[in-house]
Amino acid sequence: MPAVRLFPVAAINALAAIAAVAGAGEGASPQAAISQYGLTWSFAEPARVGRYVTGDWWVVGPVTVKAVTPAPSDRRNGSAVNPPAGKRQGYDDRIAGYDAALRAAFPLALKPGQSLVSTASVDKVGDKTPDTVPGQYCRRPLRTAAVLTCVAEPPPADAFRPAYVGDKKPAFAAGQLRRDLLPRLQPVGQVPDRKLYERYLERIWLDHLHEWPNRAMHPLENMPDYGREITNIVSTVSLLLLLDDPAKERDTLLLRVVQLGIDYYGVTQSDPDLWRANGGHNSGRKMPILFAGVLLGHDGMRHVKA
Repeated sequence: MPAVRLFPVAAINALAAIAAVAGAGEGASPQAAISQYGLTWSFAEPARVGRYVTGDWWVVGPVTVKAVTPAPSDRRNGSAVNPPAGKRQGYDDRIAGYDAALRAAFPLALKPGQSLVSTASVDKVGDKTPDTVPGQYCRRPLRTAAVLTCVAEPPPADAFRPAYVGDKKPAFAAGQLRRDLLPRLQPVGQVPDRKLYERYLERIWLDHLHEWPNRAMHPLENMPDYGREITNIVSTVSLLLLLDDPAKERDTLLLRVVQLGIDYYGVTQSDPDLWRANGGHNSGRKMPILFAGVLLGHDGMRHVKA
């Protein structure tokens, strides 16, 4: 008789808590439409849907996405399937490298292994609009972005979302995280507000365009505009996660920075020469990949060249 592997009760409880916090897992019933951050995807027929451990949606496919709201129009509010890293983008023609061939047309047949990235544009660049980083404003054409991932079957409740860039989609789960490798240091002085940094990492960082024009693609509600702020956020979060956290108050932050590392690793697998040294423009991208790689035990991430 084969041996049965038993998991400690504490580990099972921890995974359940993670799933509950994020609302992860499959929904109660098939849905005709799902929404996130002001974006809505509508299906031709009700589909099985659910959320990854960090809150992003998945849908069991193949599935026909009938429409997205706000609707693509006049080279605005673009969507893309498995968008490539490089010099082209199909979201908004006010951003460098605009290529209409990358824009998804609806209705769209979405297949397992595909990620649909949808964006919402602003009407006028420069309008005063709430931003991710306090004190900044709408500098660029995109307001927000979200990703819908098509899967062949429901993933585990503690699954991370596969990278939204490119067609390489390795699977990872929160249960793989080597939390024992975190040093659990005692803080010195006042600790930054974790809620602020959770918000910084809540949505996808749309960050896959070549060189400094990449800055113009950063959605104002999702991420900072400039590499200086990206580096400040990544550095602070990395230090926060090295501190002792007996109450697991920083679990959400941990999951979100690992998700960022998975996404950034996906970018490097699509174009390994994307973030060349150029002042502050391309700083801060490597640390999340290394952080995720160490905790997930993934050699590709731990030895990434970016």
